[in-house]
Amino acid sequence: MIISKTLENRPKIKYSFSNGGIDKYTIKDYAYFQAQRYWVERTFDDAKNELGMLDYQVRKWIGWHHHMSLVIMAGLYLTQEKMANNEELPLMSMTDARILLIATIFGTEEQRRIRVEQMLKRHQKRKDDIDRHYRYQEMEEFFKVVK
Repeated sequence: MIISKTLENRPKIKYSFSNGGIDKYTIKDYAYFQAQRYWVERTFDDAKNELGMLDYQVRKWIGWHHHMSLVIMAGLYLTQEKMANNEELPLMSMTDARILLIATIFGTEEQRRIRVEQMLKRHQKRKDDIDRHYRYQEMEEFFKVVK
């Protein structure tokens, strides 16, 4: 059993089980494995919400496999697009990548430009929230030291 606890004022505690042997991996390895769970869950959430992973209407396994294969390929493509644009758009989400792809394929250049402007506004708000969170953490640390 692996238990992790965050270092926040209201810490989050996570429990998970592993079938790995005690002597097979180090504690650091198990901590890494548990931390990777976030990215696995994030991928499934994106596939369900953005790529239609749950929107299949098939009656046979072969149809289900075809649908899942297409979802996985779409996810791979959009992930590659996010990685290719990481320097200019580091906060690009799977939703942003999907919207830009649709605007590029089906929209006019003006519609694509509007989508990019909207995305940049969302990114600025996201960045402001991230910065505010870190400032708040720094203030908490400062006041802990002052006490």
